[in-house]
Amino acid sequence: MNDSATDSSTTGGPRIARIVTPIATLDELVGGHPESIRNIFARGSATDPAELGDAPRGRLLALEPLGGVHLLARPVVRFLARSALWSGVGFDHGGNAGFNRWLGGHAHRFRTTVEPSELDGRPTLVLRYERNAWPVSTLRDELRSVRPGLALGPFYMRAGGRFNLIGWFGLQA
Repeated sequence: MNDSATDSSTTGGPRIARIVTPIATLDELVGGHPESIRNIFARGSATDPAELGDAPRGRLLALEPLGGVHLLARPVVRFLARSALWSGVGFDHGGNAGFNRWLGGHAHRFRTTVEPSELDGRPTLVLRYERNAWPVSTLRDELRSVRPGLALGPFYMRAGGRFNLIGWFGLQA
C-alpha cells in the first residue's frame, strides 16, 4: 500500500501521479471520507479472522449518509468511534462465528462466510446476524484486510429487500 503509480489519460491528456499512503493503524482512518475508505476497501482481500486474533479492537470509521456533509460530521464520527459503546468483536470456533463487544459485554452473535461483496462482487469476509432478533437480524458486515492485522469494511441494514450501506468500520489485531 505504500507504492506510487502513474496514470495516463487515454485521450492524450497530462499524466497524473497518484501516491498511496501506507496505513499503520486503525485510528488513522477514523473520520475518513466514506469514498476514501471505499477505495481502500476495494484494494483489500477477504479477511482471515486468524489474522486479527480472538478479540480485535474495533472502531467506527465513517457514516455513509453523511458523506455529503463530511467535514461537519467528522467530529461526531470521531466522538462515536472513541466512545466505549462498541469496542470490537470476538471470534470463536476458529473464526467461523463470534460476537460484538458492547459496553464491556458481549452481544449480537454472528457467523462468518466468504461471499461476494455487496459493493463490488469481489470476495469478502461476511459477518451474518440472522440468528438475532430484529433489527440486528437485518445487519450485514463485510471485512477485507488492507494490511496484516488490519481490516475494514462496510456495514449494511436490509430494508426493502436489499442491503443499504450505513457506514464503515474497522478491526485491528
